[in-house]
Amino acid sequence: MAMEKHFIQEGKIRSEMDSFLRRELSKAVYCGMDIHKTPLAVRINLYVEKPPLVIGKKGRRINKLTRMLEQKYNIENLAIDVQRVENPVLNSEVIARRIATALERRMYRRRVVYRAIRAIMSAGARGVEITLSGKIIGKGGRSRTEKYSEGYMKKAGDSTEGKSWEGEGRAEEGDGRGCEEGE
Repeated sequence: MAMEKHFIQEGKIRSEMDSFLRRELSKAVYCGMDIHKTPLAVRINLYVEKPPLVIGKKGRRINKLTRMLEQKYNIENLAIDVQRVENPVLNSEVIARRIATALERRMYRRRVVYRAIRAIMSAGARGVEITLSGKIIGKGGRSRTEKYSEGYMKKAGDSTEGKSWEGEGRAEEGDGRGCEEGE
């Protein structure tokens, strides 16, 4: 029983750390992390689209982030490694953030979504589905959901595990209305 509690506690800490980093590194487009525990240190690999925004001038921002994580989660000998996302067009978090910023700049939603779909499919994906939800049409109105898809998307079964990714972004319009998109 104690072993299960240990794994549950580790999962909670990982989830809290992930949400904390997502808030802190939103401008750098945070995409995920890997935690490697060794006898000497704990190494965290951060995957972001813009690593210079995480590192900061002369490493000040990453040093501050390291100290914050050490204090908040009681981690000793923490080492943070920042890496650029290998293929940002195939990363769902990056695409969701790009769509959200385009919607905030009041670009036409269909043009933005179809441009993203073309980029994803030309990068070698088998299929893509983008869902926009919220008050997405003009002034006034109702919340609605629009789905855009292309290619082959497996929706159910064991073979879907590990082969599809989800990303979520939030666009705030100037008048306070929100629109969310998922992929």
